[in-house]
Amino acid sequence: MNKNRGEEKDLKTYLDMLSFLSGSSDDYFFCLDYESGKIYFFGDLIKKFDVFHQSQEYTTLVEWQNVVYPRDMEELADDLDKVQKGERSIHNLTYRMRDRQGNYCWINCRGKPVLDQNNKPIFLMGRVTESPAVTQSDGLTGAMDVTKLTEEINEILVTGIEGYLLLVGIDNLKEINLKKGKNFGDQVLQKTSVVFEDNSHTHHIFRINGNRFAALLPGVSKETVKEIFHKTKSGLSTYCSISGGCVPFRKYHVLDASTFIQYGETCLDLAQGQNLKELKFFTAEDYEKELDKLRLKEELAIAIENNFQGFQVVYQPQINSVDYTVWGAEALLRYNSPDKGTIPVFDVITILEQSGLIKKVGLWVLDKALEQCAKWRKVLPNFHISVNMSYGQFEDDDIVDKILDSVSLHKVSGTALTLEVTESMELHTYGKLNKVIEELKYVGIEFSVDDFGTGYSSLSRLKELNVDEIKIDRCFVSGIQKSVYNYRLLNNMIEWANKCDIRVCCEGVEQEEELSVLETLYPQILQGFLFDKPISSKDFTEIYIDATCDRYKKNIIKCSELKKKVMKNSDANELAWSDIEKLKTILEAQHDIISVSDINTYELYYLNSVGLNLVDKVDYKGRRCYEVLYNRTEPCEFCTNNLISENDFYTWIHHDARMKEKCIYQDRIIPWENKKVRLEVVSKISKYESIKQVIDEKLDFADNIISCSRLLSSTMFVDDIVPNTLALIGSFYKADRAFMFEPQEDGKFWSNTYEWNSINSPSHRDYFQKVPVEKIKNWLKVLSTDTSIVILNSQNMVDTYPEEFQLLKSQNISRLILVPIVDNCTLSYFIGVDNHRHCLQDDSQIRVLSAILSSRLMQEKREKRLKELLDFKYGKILDLTNVGLWIVHINRKTGEKTALADDTLKRILGIHEALSPKETFDFWYERIESNFKPKFADVFQNLDLADAIVQVDYVWNHPIHGKVIFSCSGTQKEISENKVCLVGYMRNLSKLDRSFCIM
Repeated sequence: MNKNRGEEKDLKTYLDMLSFLSGSSDDYFFCLDYESGKIYFFGDLIKKFDVFHQSQEYTTLVEWQNVVYPRDMEELADDLDKVQKGERSIHNLTYRMRDRQGNYCWINCRGKPVLDQNNKPIFLMGRVTESPAVTQSDGLTGAMDVTKLTEEINEILVTGIEGYLLLVGIDNLKEINLKKGKNFGDQVLQKTSVVFEDNSHTHHIFRINGNRFAALLPGVSKETVKEIFHKTKSGLSTYCSISGGCVPFRKYHVLDASTFIQYGETCLDLAQGQNLKELKFFTAEDYEKELDKLRLKEELAIAIENNFQGFQVVYQPQINSVDYTVWGAEALLRYNSPDKGTIPVFDVITILEQSGLIKKVGLWVLDKALEQCAKWRKVLPNFHISVNMSYGQFEDDDIVDKILDSVSLHKVSGTALTLEVTESMELHTYGKLNKVIEELKYVGIEFSVDDFGTGYSSLSRLKELNVDEIKIDRCFVSGIQKSVYNYRLLNNMIEWANKCDIRVCCEGVEQEEELSVLETLYPQILQGFLFDKPISSKDFTEIYIDATCDRYKKNIIKCSELKKKVMKNSDANELAWSDIEKLKTILEAQHDIISVSDINTYELYYLNSVGLNLVDKVDYKGRRCYEVLYNRTEPCEFCTNNLISENDFYTWIHHDARMKEKCIYQDRIIPWENKKVRLEVVSKISKYESIKQVIDEKLDFADNIISCSRLLSSTMFVDDIVPNTLALIGSFYKADRAFMFEPQEDGKFWSNTYEWNSINSPSHRDYFQKVPVEKIKNWLKVLSTDTSIVILNSQNMVDTYPEEFQLLKSQNISRLILVPIVDNCTLSYFIGVDNHRHCLQDDSQIRVLSAILSSRLMQEKREKRLKELLDFKYGKILDLTNVGLWIVHINRKTGEKTALADDTLKRILGIHEALSPKETFDFWYERIESNFKPKFADVFQNLDLADAIVQVDYVWNHPIHGKVIFSCSGTQKEISENKVCLVGYMRNLSKLDRSFCIM
């Protein structure tokens, strides 16, 4: 039935009125026209929810319901239907909506129908407001938070109703985030919330921390709880596994919600700790353990009131990795109970943090540690003390004042103190902590992230926070000599930290074998039982501080012998690790499918990246080879396990259904972790190749790899190795040229730095100098993704890549292979061949040799880092005399200059942020008074300074203090055909302690 004019007039009147009211309210007013199904909204609703386009004046009920949380849809539709039928006089409902960021938030929608002359609703008018529940909900999942859970539990405990609190936790969420990314991890959390709420049949659930959810289940039986858990577990099986913990409402006479939640988390901790992946109910034994915790909490509170009776601070040495001398100590808390003796420190810390007592105890530990540090610094002026800080301590508004008061009381420099915070704090989301860090760093106090690698913090956020140190957790150090993955991961962590000027401390060093491997990675600080366990201040003084004590002298001898032994082992280890890394690199660079499986059980132990891509990167661990590789439920009828031996490869030909062509299979028995396993290599046979050609190329390939390995094992410098490697590549491909390109001038240009050319082919090196990025941008875009470029006919590029085509045409290049060398996701070099006449489409040879060459380049980089690290201890001494160390690298060909500065020089120059070597040089050089620059220009042009020391006194424009006087002294350290290295020191000649201003 169509509206009459009166109703249309009424609608316009109502809309005008709502438009007027919206200007004076934060609510969103609406009018639902039942006949047309249109909803008119007023206010900035469009900014919050994606329900209609800005050009529209209305949305529809269907569009509105599209952004309603699925579990709330039925209740909303039912309520609106009853209002329209006249069964309900008011629409008043709280439900969840998805905002424009994809997060769910709670709203309250309240309205009243406008009736026609027959008392039938024609309009529904009202307002939408963000519900108070929105402040108690989790934006990512729409679940309520622990504050709301506490409120509802307290209400239940008063009523005396029976039922259960059920908690579910996602198992290994950190590993999921690490392997599949944070976005996938967020999807798992959202999916868990939806599935858990659907199966629990409650109006809402609760998210109580990162990976845990809770549901209140009043009036249900124990069997129903089990059913809810197992349905939830089944619904999430393709995403993740879960564990559960459950507590009955009435059985254990719990009087407050926080204890009740704690019981549930205890159950869940036990289930996950035992890797049960099942539901665990709270038991009488658990109850007794919780009572013990309550008793211990009371005992700790009394001990604190009695002047911290029973508490003790012990100290674990932190060792300088250069010479194994003591660098500092970490202060650690211990508690000795009068009834039970020494209590495990984890139990003590957990109770202190849960009860809030950690605030008092933490400050007491800080005070004792600084008092002791002041005594030790009288003997060792550069001694450092590290003190742990908990999340609860940072909640105090006056925490900064309390820390500074303690530092001032004991007359200790702020630079002597490092505050350790655990990564599980999620530093980047805690704004208050950011402010505390900023204020304390102003007086020189440093910050360290403890247990680094075990939490959720992003590397970029840590860099933004200007963290001074990361402490790499024991789990990465333990057994590193046996784990290629941990070795590579730890190497990447240390590389990243060095780039960000962040100190690295490796914790949990317990074995000499672990230390030998760490020697090849060069962390600055070491800590662990191999050096010493946490000990009393008296023992620490005798072993590490008092040089007149026999224990001190014995420790010096012990550390000296350990250093010699470890250095000897590390040389062997580095070779072994180098071999392992090269082998892994070769396997991953191959175009063949390479797999390792158990002969008896068929379990798949290894599959290289080519094989993984073929099976859609499925997680193969623990699965059988025929399941993963052939999607079968039983062993293949063509399996050769009964035919292969250890003596030689068993070679056969088979049509591979996965690659849809015939392939060469090579199978052999090899040793693998104390067992005999099957190695299989599968190679394609192209329809354009004969089997003989394939085999010949494979043999050539292998011979060239052997030649390259011999080359790399020689003692030649990189400047010799690169041309020789290019010669191997060019000869193998029967190419006119083989070449390497490097970026120049901050990546604005690329130049051909090394070249090999065949006897009858001219050199193109001079032509390919300073090629602008714009001319090869398409190539660089592909190469940056670690993808090779193969061009069989350059004429095909005329229309698609005209810039690159002109480059090739000008040098008569028709065929080309380019292979990237990528370091830490950055394109560092690319190498290739042109006009090649062998293996036209196969980049494998260049791939493998470039990967091995990259390994050698990175090795040289680490050696340079070690040389710079050797100056570590002397830099600390020079800091006292206000002298800073520098290293300048000059490229003879390009004139490019870069600089490295130690911490003292950075402080003297006023550098407070991380700068690249190029930025560091520019920062210093651009501030030199113009009339002094010619002196430095003469030094840089006349580089024959061997055995000579040059000194320049000059005026420099300090970013804070204005004009100051510096003296710069230096000499030549290294020189080659292309590069020069200058080293020296810079001193402030000002009469003041830090700077001298010239007015």
